[in-house]
Amino acid sequence: MEGIGPDSAVVRFRPEQVHSIPIKDGNGDIFGVSFPTKAQDEGQITSWSQQPTRTSDVAYVPVPTDQLPNPNEPAPTIAPDWSFRPEPAPWGADVQRLGHAPIYIDAHGNPTSFAVAVDLGPHGGRTVVRVDGANFGRVLEGNPHFRRALAENPGMPVVSMSCKTAPEGSTAAESTAQYLQSEAGVDRDFHAWTGLVNPVTGENGMSWLVVEQKDGSAPYRSFPYPRGPAGE
Repeated sequence: MEGIGPDSAVVRFRPEQVHSIPIKDGNGDIFGVSFPTKAQDEGQITSWSQQPTRTSDVAYVPVPTDQLPNPNEPAPTIAPDWSFRPEPAPWGADVQRLGHAPIYIDAHGNPTSFAVAVDLGPHGGRTVVRVDGANFGRVLEGNPHFRRALAENPGMPVVSMSCKTAPEGSTAAESTAQYLQSEAGVDRDFHAWTGLVNPVTGENGMSWLVVEQKDGSAPYRSFPYPRGPAGE
């Protein structure tokens, strides 16, 4: 697979060269994968995922751009006003019906690409590479944490936590979903966000997925797995 490095040169690599960590709950159960590329990423996603009450399994919190919490500052002990206005998540019914967590994938993104850190060996070191949606799908296909999360959470949809990968006219989330569903054999629905996304951890045992909402429309797009007429 290939992507674009910091000097705009094409970088070719194998899935096992991509740095990733499992997304785990407080019991150690794996329900996703994170691709950290910044210093704070690993601690932020780990704190968010291991809270006893992870509200994002059934809801999200839409807020205007100017009210998004700062991801580099701890959430206040008393939940701010936005935490009391959650909206039902499109995957919430699956969580309640099947009793598993959705499959979260966490990576920095934009409308055309995702960022992953690739180990290029002693001469290149760990380098941040931008990959398009199809190549990100290949990264996921070969990732052991993602595969384990799929196996341990049967039937659950995939929820991207990446920013701005699904606004109208974008290609990142849509081409990832298409690759997973048509090439990698991942028979799951795929959900992604149109604007900024912030996994927020409070000091009261709760965490939220706070997302940017610029107008009255839903801040996400869904890419259902193509099923037959009988839902098979």
